[in-house]
Amino acid sequence: MKLTEIFYSLQGEGINIGKPTVFIRFTGCNLDCSWCDTDYARQDGKSYGLEDVLKELSDKFPACRHVCITGGEPLCQMDEVKALMQALLQSGYRIDLETNGAVDISPLREIIEQKTVVVAMDVKTPSSREQDSFIAANLALLKSKDMLKFIIADEKDYGFSKKFIEHRRPDCRIIFTAEGGTELGWLAEKILEDKLEVRLLPQLHKLIWGPDARGR
Repeated sequence: MKLTEIFYSLQGEGINIGKPTVFIRFTGCNLDCSWCDTDYARQDGKSYGLEDVLKELSDKFPACRHVCITGGEPLCQMDEVKALMQALLQSGYRIDLETNGAVDISPLREIIEQKTVVVAMDVKTPSSREQDSFIAANLALLKSKDMLKFIIADEKDYGFSKKFIEHRRPDCRIIFTAEGGTELGWLAEKILEDKLEVRLLPQLHKLIWGPDARGR
C-alpha cells in the first residue's frame, strides 16, 4: 500500500471529535476539490507492507486502539484498505474510515457492518467543484452509526446540503461544518433558523494547531 503518513493526534472532526487516534493517511485521490486541505497526499507517499503498518502501530502507539483510515481517498487502494481493515479488526482496533463518497463502498460491505467500524462519508458541495461525484448507491450501505459530512462554504452549499438531506433522508448521522473548519457562526444561525436535525462541528485540529499543520 502507498501511504503519505502515519501519525498520532486528536480526531479533528465528526462524531469522534477530540478522541486520541492513530491516523493512517493513504496516498492518492480521484477528486480535486477546490478547498482540499491535504493536497500533499495526492502524490507524496511511500510503499508499506501490511505487516509494516501493524508493527508501526504496535511499536509507536501501543496504548491507542482507535485508528482513522484517511487520505487523499483511501478507497482508491481498495484491496489494500480491505486487507488492512480486516487485520485491524482482528487485532481489536476500532476504525473510522473516511471516504469522499465517489468510490463504491460495496466491496467493504461485510467489514463496515461491524459495530466497531464507522464510515465517515463526504457529500461534496458545489464550492468543491466536485458536486456531481457522489455515488448514490453508497447511501444505502450507511447505518445509524455512520455519518455523512458536508463542508459548507456559502449559501449555495448550504442550500445544496439542505436539499440533499431533505430529499434523500439518509439513515445515519449528519455533520455540517464550515469550509475552513473554524468560522461557524453564520452556519449555526442557518441551521437553527431552518430547524435542521444535523450536528454542527468545527475542525478541531485547525482550532488547536492552525490550518496548515501537517501530521495533526
